[in-house]
Amino acid sequence: MKIALFTWAIIQSFLIGSLLLINNKSRSNKYLSAFFIMVGVKVLGQYLMRFTALKYAIPHIIFIADIIDFVEPVLVLFYLRIIFDLPVEKKDFWRLTPGALMAVFAVSFTLYVNDTAALFDTYISSVPHQVVLTFILVWKIFVLLEVHVLIFGKNKVAVQTKQQKSLLWPKILAIFLLISTLGILGNVLYHVSDLPGSPNETFRLLLEYEYIIFNCSLVFATAYFFLEDPKLFKGIVLGKGKSNDDFPGGDYYFKKLNKLLEEDRIHLDSELTEHGFAEVLSIQPYLLSKLVNKYLGKSYSELINEYRIAEAKKILSTEKGQNMTIYAVAVDSGFRSESVFYVNFKKITGQTPTQFKKEHKKKQ
Repeated sequence: MKIALFTWAIIQSFLIGSLLLINNKSRSNKYLSAFFIMVGVKVLGQYLMRFTALKYAIPHIIFIADIIDFVEPVLVLFYLRIIFDLPVEKKDFWRLTPGALMAVFAVSFTLYVNDTAALFDTYISSVPHQVVLTFILVWKIFVLLEVHVLIFGKNKVAVQTKQQKSLLWPKILAIFLLISTLGILGNVLYHVSDLPGSPNETFRLLLEYEYIIFNCSLVFATAYFFLEDPKLFKGIVLGKGKSNDDFPGGDYYFKKLNKLLEEDRIHLDSELTEHGFAEVLSIQPYLLSKLVNKYLGKSYSELINEYRIAEAKKILSTEKGQNMTIYAVAVDSGFRSESVFYVNFKKITGQTPTQFKKEHKKKQ
């Protein structure tokens, strides 16, 4: 029974993590995908320690769960901040420091013991392990409080009315963090308790079943929401976060916007729409308009038309462009209509495409 549950949780965690990225490579999905892949890795590590002899052959896997326990809640927090329209910036990544420090400790402890065969038993019953579990407990409580304030606190996000039903999903993630924290509390009590024999063994079995059944339930709940409310996993914003910045994460998205225009030249796609551009940026269309207005002081259509006209000028300035029709230049510049191209070219350059073409023909 236990082996079946572990196997199911491992497969489903990796599957959900992969499907999230295949479904939509939004920034929020990347964090959620990383979270589920880590859940899968942690459950796999627990499976190997419980049901195989690898815990003695490769005892280092015992540290995987502890490292992930520091990182898991942070990924959930980052995911929730993004879907609540709050920034996740470089300065926020300090929250990954405990996980990094745990990795350093794992290496140091391994070198200290210097006996692969004895590493598992030495660590599992050691005071350092109890200390690590205590730190994990404190850290999970800290992040859980951040999540609680985000969803339920006085300064909680203002969720859009039409998204109220979808708020159940982040609440489930918050409940996961709570139960996960209680599970760590149980482990701390188990390792520091002096209860001999059967009662202690019963407590251990209860913790084991709580761990795997809850992980299975989380994966099942995610699969349910994935099918029932798929828009949740398409990078949508559920609410308006309260931030001192009038465009949270604006610098990140503006750099991404510039890359799309300057390097990827997305504006040359004649089928491109504002909604499509916003989807590539992993933000809502209204936020794209707000971003362009804040950083460039213009509308989305003005920005795209300026880039397209700049491309048209480059084409018309070449020998090849001199032999092209105006319609062909318009299409190669990203316009679908010659008349729209003509109007915007005249508006931006002060000349018609034909006048510009003749002027540059004389210069050649």
